[in-house]
Amino acid sequence: MNTIYKNITTTGLATTLIAKSKRATGGISKITISNNSADAATVIVDLFDGGSTVYYICKNIVIPGGAVLVLDDNLTYDGSKYNLRIYNTGAGSGTEDLTIIIK
Repeated sequence: MNTIYKNITTTGLATTLIAKSKRATGGISKITISNNSADAATVIVDLFDGGSTVYYICKNIVIPGGAVLVLDDNLTYDGSKYNLRIYNTGAGSGTEDLTIIIK
């Protein structure tokens, strides 16, 4: 898989990081989430089938301003069935700024 880079500057909405696809393998080894804001960000990373099934990789994790969260365990999933998504449910102060790198 090629490295994926995403910037997120909103809160309260799901951002699809990797859309489900018949060709997707879901073979990822690491997700790095950098909070570039001075304010804390609260994030949710999940797998979503497009209907009602959600599996949480992490839920309501608070990332302090200027800090980085690295997820690098048990990340392989069936990319033909699930979207990999992130929510930034932070303070909504207008300074939301996350960078996500997926390898």
